[in-house]
Amino acid sequence: PEEYSASYKRLVQKIFTDGNADYSVRNVTKEVMKKDKQFIDLLTQVNMTRDSMEEDDDFLPFNLPSVGCILLEFTNLLSKHMGWDDIIDEAMKLYPEEMREGKTIGGRKMKPGGFNSSDLNFKRQGMGHMWGSFLSLLDKASLENSGVAVAAADKAAEFMEEFFQGIQRERYVFLVGNEEENEAKTSSSRCRNPLEGVYPHGRSGKSPKEPMEGFFHFKYSKRGECKVRMIKPGKYTPYLPTPDGDVSTPYKEEGSKTKPMPSGKYRHIASYSLDELIDIGWDGAMYSSKTASGNYVPFVAGYDSDDSDKYEPIDIRAGKRSGIIGLPPNENGLYMTIPDFNNQGGRTLVALKNPT
Repeated sequence: PEEYSASYKRLVQKIFTDGNADYSVRNVTKEVMKKDKQFIDLLTQVNMTRDSMEEDDDFLPFNLPSVGCILLEFTNLLSKHMGWDDIIDEAMKLYPEEMREGKTIGGRKMKPGGFNSSDLNFKRQGMGHMWGSFLSLLDKASLENSGVAVAAADKAAEFMEEFFQGIQRERYVFLVGNEEENEAKTSSSRCRNPLEGVYPHGRSGKSPKEPMEGFFHFKYSKRGECKVRMIKPGKYTPYLPTPDGDVSTPYKEEGSKTKPMPSGKYRHIASYSLDELIDIGWDGAMYSSKTASGNYVPFVAGYDSDDSDKYEPIDIRAGKRSGIIGLPPNENGLYMTIPDFNNQGGRTLVALKNPT
């Protein structure tokens, strides 16, 4: 790869030597260089990497803005996971005036109310310092600090594995090839198995601090009555947060799409096979169905049950064995927040469980 990708040697091989260009940070005094050497070294390497990526963007099939958004999400969540956010917030509380009346690296005095003196700027700079210290710790690990370096690396690696496993290839790669190949790729992306994969990091439900975020889905029944479904999101359910802290339904309600059987009864969605559910667009979302004895069953807008319909018998045991009905064992007990009717934008924490 290093033979055709200029950024490969920076990002993978970690080669940051170049005798033909000056990538150093400008206007830095000797005192600042000595004090903030880790941070300045990081900025130098960022400059070198950025230039090499610009050389690659003509032929690599990456959607670079999307990659940038994913990496921004990654850095923000890793900072939270490592506890860096707490350290940065505490520093801003302890030294608010000193930080806002200082000078930039270039020597300019910060203006009150400007971006340079804003919380956002200080948090991003603080994160840069934390990253510089962290990478320096890993690159220069010695016998004295090897234990600290390994512990920090293990903690970061645990997060990185979970985060990047949840990133779908379609988010960052352009479709390249002929129309038939593109159609095949698009079809395969629509046919993901909702029972496989992982939940998005930060909404995995593994702890009260990282709950799934349930949401209401409103519809009208065949009798014209307003119905509300409480939806448990699946691994591939779109996430639509609202400005007031709530979560919106990602589904467009177009009425019932089910048709009666020759007997006049309907087939409940809990009786569908996994292949049938994937064909109608199931993303893993579920709701508690009275028709299925209160068990969680797949939710696909237009295919949920209606009080005015009569249904063919549901083989609940078979549905549980196939993973279609009920929470899987590894999800029983996970945490989820649900909208609070009495507090607009408020959320209530609950623990998921199968009916007894």
